[in-house]
Amino acid sequence: MAFLCTETFLAGSDGKAVDGGKRLQSRLEGALHNLTNTKGRPGTRSVHCGTKAEDGQSDTLADRTGLNFAPAPIKLREERDFLSEEWKQIWDDCTIEFSDEEAGASIYVPDRRIRFGPFFLMHSYTITDFEKIVLHEYLHAAFRFDNTLKSFHHGMMEQVLIYNLRYKPPANPVSVD
Repeated sequence: MAFLCTETFLAGSDGKAVDGGKRLQSRLEGALHNLTNTKGRPGTRSVHCGTKAEDGQSDTLADRTGLNFAPAPIKLREERDFLSEEWKQIWDDCTIEFSDEEAGASIYVPDRRIRFGPFFLMHSYTITDFEKIVLHEYLHAAFRFDNTLKSFHHGMMEQVLIYNLRYKPPANPVSVD
């Protein structure tokens, strides 16, 4: 089950309230609901926390509260969408978090951490935009192609999001390519 780490949207690394964090969390909840056709179930998960290393990983684990969303995104298909055989397990391993260190949105593939930064507190995106953003980051880990091929991944995302899943362009509403 993908895990929306709700705690991280309420307080930043300095312990202070995240202005607009609850609104961002609510939009991500709506996006995850639409992607999985399920409501998030309260739960806890041990997640990486603290300052990230160069590879995006952190050795420190902490139990965090949040919402579990299962199963994998319902509209995706392994063969049609160029997904690895482990795509459903990859979804289960994903955590979606807020990080005041993050410039925009990214996934740290080894840990399956999708992180949203303060940029999303300053700009209004729709729930549909967040669906595409979450899928964009998830697909970096779920494609059957090597993760070092980022520009190739982005072309494949266009195929999956626009042509296969029929989202309206652009495939990435925050495109910084």
